[in-house]
Amino acid sequence: MSTVPQSDRLRNGKNLRKLFDMFRGSAAGLDSANFASFAVDCMLVDKAFSQTDATMIFSKVKLGKKTELSFDRFEEAVRQIAVAKNLTFNECIQNCADVKGLSSFACEGNAIVVDVETLTVRQLKAKMEAKGVSYAGCLEKTDLIARYRRTIGAAAHITGLDAMRIYAKKMIEAPEKNEYELEYPKKKSLGISLERANEWGIVKVAPVEVELGSVLVAVNGERVLLKPYNEAMQTLKLNIERGMKMLLVHK
Repeated sequence: MSTVPQSDRLRNGKNLRKLFDMFRGSAAGLDSANFASFAVDCMLVDKAFSQTDATMIFSKVKLGKKTELSFDRFEEAVRQIAVAKNLTFNECIQNCADVKGLSSFACEGNAIVVDVETLTVRQLKAKMEAKGVSYAGCLEKTDLIARYRRTIGAAAHITGLDAMRIYAKKMIEAPEKNEYELEYPKKKSLGISLERANEWGIVKVAPVEVELGSVLVAVNGERVLLKPYNEAMQTLKLNIERGMKMLLVHK
């Protein structure tokens, strides 16, 4: 029996559909070239899983002489990629969604996948040490990246506060971000329950006008997205007494 929460399964199902639509473009399904782009762009291709492996899966799951994958066949292809990469189906979707910026926030303890070029020198060295890879002789960041790619792969898993900052930057910069504002009179009950995820306040229970999974961004014009969670909640409490406007974002 699956231990993946139903909310995560629903979110991953929606993200899988978004990935399918993103890479098929105006076509009815994914042809071999678009499927290869999906595998590369979502950083599924690495030392252990080659582009040839992706092509073989495409050929295996497509129906008969068809040259494109329907959504159902695409789902099966992703399942087989997950098995090949020793991931669960949901982990595979989550990683792809993270790379393409489809996820709305980073949950504590979960990793997001980024290109190694986004890592700092400190992060590169720490991850190489953890993998038992020496960085002796690497004088520049480009040297570290080249050795990382050669010995570990093109992608890196980021967790905790580093993951939160990456997500925050994506949400702030994303042109398609969905920001909305709610206004509450003095001392009115908000009817909203926020749950902590890393240092963010994530909406878990809310009235119909609030989208579940939204992230608290600002209170009365004061940005709290990158503040520690306790400090953001204190700002929220102080403003309840005098009425406030909450800015939230949902992707």
